[in-house]
Amino acid sequence: MASQQKKCEIGPWAVSTTQGAILKSECKLCNEKDHDKEKCPECCFAALTYPLPEMVFGENCLRLAHASGFALEFRALDALRLVDDKKEWMHVPVADQWQKDRQGVTGVDKCSNPYDWTYTTPYRGNLVGDISVAQTEERIDLDKLREREQILFFDEMLLFEDELGDNGSATLEVKVRCMPSGFFVLQRFFLRVDGSLLRLHDTRLYHGAGTDYAIREYSVKEGKISELPGLEAHELRDPDFLSGKLKPVELVCERLQFPAAAAGLGAST
Repeated sequence: MASQQKKCEIGPWAVSTTQGAILKSECKLCNEKDHDKEKCPECCFAALTYPLPEMVFGENCLRLAHASGFALEFRALDALRLVDDKKEWMHVPVADQWQKDRQGVTGVDKCSNPYDWTYTTPYRGNLVGDISVAQTEERIDLDKLREREQILFFDEMLLFEDELGDNGSATLEVKVRCMPSGFFVLQRFFLRVDGSLLRLHDTRLYHGAGTDYAIREYSVKEGKISELPGLEAHELRDPDFLSGKLKPVELVCERLQFPAAAAGLGAST
């Protein structure tokens, strides 16, 4: 299936999403003389040193590009590059079952070293160009985002998913919403290990029209399922619901300062 693109021009910004099929288990053309491995999703992901999630959408990408040349991007490959490939993040009985269930899957048998089989990633997106990052006390105004406003562009996509051998789920997805007042991105990693753990990694990014910067908030929340008694099965699968139940572990607020050239073209959306 050919990849599908959606595009929208908003002031000096070009917002685009690309969505394609699930990544193939291996590249059939890797030994061809004229094959460009740097542009081949299968070849790029093959460089990772651990077994991939069951479903990886290697072509899926959200890109917000400014006319002056810098951009913000969200991709599965860069997210998976930040998964710990040196040690096992947690070991519970389902980890052994996961390994057993995936025997014979490409990459599993050849991986003899421990790695984070939950695919937990601290990925916050890619900054392309001369964008400076600094800690800030400024926060995204969520109340403002809840106000009714015309939606100029919206899309959402899955970057990867694994069911952990039917013992839970690990997913990474991203959504974008563009309005006259600015644009908002939410990337969410959601982990559920049945009978054990729940974890959320949220990256929220907001750029207000008429400004030359964006605010990025990265938060981690988690909790043991045993500490959340009485929840229904569907509630344990609902990250929006769980976000208000899990304990905050980490919060990082950053100001992404755009290059000076952006002011000449208008930083506004």
